[in-house]
Amino acid sequence: MKKNYSTNKKTKAKGWAFLGISMGMYAVLFWVVEINSGAHAVILSLLPVMIGGWYLGIFNGILTASFALLLSTLILYIKGPSPTPGLIFIQNGLLGTISLYLIAIIFGYLGRIERQYKEAVNTRARTAEGFERQAASLTQLATITNEVLDATDLLSVLHILAAQTRTMFAADDCLISLWDETEKYYFPRAADGQMKEFLERLRPRAENPVLSKLQTGDILIFAKPGALEETGDDFRTIYPNGTVLVLPLITGDEKLGILYLLFEKEYNFSPSELTYAKLTSRQISLAISKGALLKKAQNQLEEIKALHAVALAMAEANDETSLLKRTIESLGSSLYSFNMTILLLDQQLQVVKTKTSYQLAEDNIFKTIPQGEGVTGRVAQTGKLERIGDVRTAPYYIAALPSTLSEICVPIKTGDNVLGIINIESDQLNAFNAKDEQLLTTIAHQLSVALIRLNAEREQNRRIKEIARSNKLIHSLTKVAAQMEMSSEPDEVMSLMGTELKELDIQALVALFVPGSQDLVIRYTSLDPIIVKKLERFSKMPMNELCIPADDLPPHLKLSENLQPAIIHDYYSILSSLLKGLSPKIIKRVLARILNPDKMTLGHFPLVYQEKVLGFLWLWSDTLQETDLPTLSVFSNQVASALENARLFADVQRLALTDGLTGLHTRRHFFESAFEEFYRSRRYGHPLSIIMLDLDHFKKVNDTYGHAAGDTALEEAAATCKKILRAQDIIGRYGGEEFVILLAETDINAAKKIAKRVWKTIRELEISTPKGNFQLTVSLGIAGDNIEEQNLIDMIEAADQAMYAAKDAGRDRIEIAPPYYAGIQTTQTRT
Repeated sequence: MKKNYSTNKKTKAKGWAFLGISMGMYAVLFWVVEINSGAHAVILSLLPVMIGGWYLGIFNGILTASFALLLSTLILYIKGPSPTPGLIFIQNGLLGTISLYLIAIIFGYLGRIERQYKEAVNTRARTAEGFERQAASLTQLATITNEVLDATDLLSVLHILAAQTRTMFAADDCLISLWDETEKYYFPRAADGQMKEFLERLRPRAENPVLSKLQTGDILIFAKPGALEETGDDFRTIYPNGTVLVLPLITGDEKLGILYLLFEKEYNFSPSELTYAKLTSRQISLAISKGALLKKAQNQLEEIKALHAVALAMAEANDETSLLKRTIESLGSSLYSFNMTILLLDQQLQVVKTKTSYQLAEDNIFKTIPQGEGVTGRVAQTGKLERIGDVRTAPYYIAALPSTLSEICVPIKTGDNVLGIINIESDQLNAFNAKDEQLLTTIAHQLSVALIRLNAEREQNRRIKEIARSNKLIHSLTKVAAQMEMSSEPDEVMSLMGTELKELDIQALVALFVPGSQDLVIRYTSLDPIIVKKLERFSKMPMNELCIPADDLPPHLKLSENLQPAIIHDYYSILSSLLKGLSPKIIKRVLARILNPDKMTLGHFPLVYQEKVLGFLWLWSDTLQETDLPTLSVFSNQVASALENARLFADVQRLALTDGLTGLHTRRHFFESAFEEFYRSRRYGHPLSIIMLDLDHFKKVNDTYGHAAGDTALEEAAATCKKILRAQDIIGRYGGEEFVILLAETDINAAKKIAKRVWKTIRELEISTPKGNFQLTVSLGIAGDNIEEQNLIDMIEAADQAMYAAKDAGRDRIEIAPPYYAGIQTTQTRT
């Protein structure tokens, strides 16, 4: 709609203008023509008289005629006596004057008739235009009604109303603000026009005295928008010199909101336009009321559907992830589509962790938020719901999406214990109300119940699995322990243990005390041989020689102070203190290969047998748990028992098989081993020789220097023989100071060379005693396997006879058994 002006006023203004021009022209022409025509030139006054009567009416026409006569008389008077006195029509001028007035009356009457006709035509045109405008308005209202009926939510209804209303009133912008009875604020909801985004983001403001006038249903018009303080940011910045038409949106006694029509320039509204604006206001109020009712019904339906979907999710979900995902999909797809996130509280780390989100891109998700930071962190800390109508006013708000304007954050808790957070955001100001609080609080409570149930089920399943796993572990470890008990050597015990534990995906390391020392040495590890070789290359020593001082163990692992099993968490610092031969860089590289700190569990178990501390056992795996400590502790005791029993058995075996003084085979064990080698040599046709040797004058050594010196002499002589002999050779103590040697795969010539080395080396020994030093001599007898038809006993007897022959020949010499008897010449310096 545009400003209307009076047709009458325009016509009169035009008439006066024409009259003034024609009268001026008449005066000029009369002055000029009167010289030749005389007073008859007054006929020229007909033109201004006709114009005055036609445009200005009868009265003004008569006045124009009178003025023309006076003007003519004045000109004649100024110019002096006329040669042709009188008027143009009659001699005395009366008839001309009457005629002039009659023309004024006639043209005035005709002009009035013409104006009345035009007015009638204009009136009919305006009426028709009004009917057309009313029809167009009704059409627009019908269009609005249809579009409103097609709209599925209140916000769509408001946008339709804003756009159509702006079009109907030819306004530059339109804004609809709705009244929130709870907050007592008008909140901008929908706008249309070039300033749409700006208007929709205006801050809400409480009702002021100016806006309170709208409660009566009256329309307000503001020629200066800056005077209208509807919001903190008023309209002055948009249209400082424009006009604002404010329409109340009221149904009955219910206040719905305000509709603003903004005009960039000053605008004058006609009464009919204001009447139509009131009608539009009522129609829009009805539409909003209907839309609000529709929204309420839809919300109730969506709430019921959402609650039903959430209830189903809670009943059917078997895990936490499924429950939260189904819940957020149900709520996000129906009620809160802009952004919705569910976070759970990690009590240990004191942070809330995002579990699932609706509509929020992965890059925008905060994985963790510390307690006390942001809206969610505050709610997690306080356990109290927060609803923020405008996040721009919340200094602690952390933005995930720049377009977020309002937020509601509801704690999921049981009692005072916060389990998690439901966080919902919107790109609309004050998008959430008390009903949202009530709905989300109900859902949060249901979620807390479901989470507790799932946690209980998960804990129960974990315990069941833990018991099953523990039973399986116990069964496997019992089997391993039973097999270890059958082992007769400690190394065999450890090797068997490591092999079996590998089948359970458990790695092991055993460190045992060095006898008579407080140092530990790594006796076994089930690590990959490649890793072991690298460690040995880095440390420049074999793994089983890597010494660990017991005092270097940290206090909670010291075997002298604490014999309780423990979980080791600080792998790096402990290994750095124990493996001082390795650089920190190497230790880190090794740890990266054998341990995964995020998943690995390393257990420390002291090895104790009947209060005797043997060392410690380390076990690690990504399947071990702290609850396995009791089971593994029992297993470590079984390992300690198996190691000690194997050691004792090995000691007994050594006592039965090894001479305690010299470390040589006992006579019985020598014969067992010698017979095996003898029959093997006979089967494959390999040569074999026997050496029998006896220390000379040994009784004299005992009598002179004591039996301890004699024992030392025997030990030195035995050690000398073992150094000279090969691995496949067998040596045993035959009795007293007499030794027997079996040389495997050795003929008589090679045997003579070995015997000579033994003879020479023993002669070079010098035994130190408190009573002085002494040297030894030895008599040796050799028997070769080239003696046909002989057995092992015969060969030993032959060698023994050859040795006695050496004795009889003066001792300190070597003799060979017949038939190749030929004494080996020696330099006899002692007897």
